[in-house]
Amino acid sequence: MSDLRTAVTAYELYAAERNAYPVEVEAGILPAGMQVYRARMDWTGVNSLGGRWDLDCGVDNTIAQITTHPAPRRRICG
Repeated sequence: MSDLRTAVTAYELYAAERNAYPVEVEAGILPAGMQVYRARMDWTGVNSLGGRWDLDCGVDNTIAQITTHPAPRRRICG
């Protein structure tokens, strides 16, 4: 859960300094301008919840929310 707190803090700092959230990109991709806010957090890898981080803007009656999507599974056969 500390990963989630770190992510929330990073996006809130970005929004406070720029008066807007970053442009939404695909899950697991760090939005442009977020490099200085992420505090060495690996946004692009598999997170502590077993998925990939994602910033969603304007979803489910929120301004912005951090979600996690299942990480792609590795094919073992075939």
